[in-house]
Amino acid sequence: MPYIRQIYRDKIDAALQQFCDSFPHGIHTLEEGEMNYVITKFLLMSIPDSAKYRDYERIIGRIEMVKQEMYRRMIAPYEDKKKEENGDVFPQSV
Repeated sequence: MPYIRQIYRDKIDAALQQFCDSFPHGIHTLEEGEMNYVITKFLLMSIPDSAKYRDYERIIGRIEMVKQEMYRRMIAPYEDKKKEENGDVFPQSV
């Protein structure tokens, strides 16, 4: 759940903005492999040196929850809009 208290958001957002500003053309210009590298390194840095299976399991769970929340908030509304514009492809009984 990304909905953390504002005091924590402010600190994290400031650090992330500084990181993003370090890319000369903006972080949005990173290629897929480069973005994958950034995310992978961030996740690897969050794993303790004495990592156990449950630590890796938690990381995978976090990734899955981020994916699901992005889909729910960003992709699903887009899909609903396109369905309204272009018509539903599923039978009415579904």
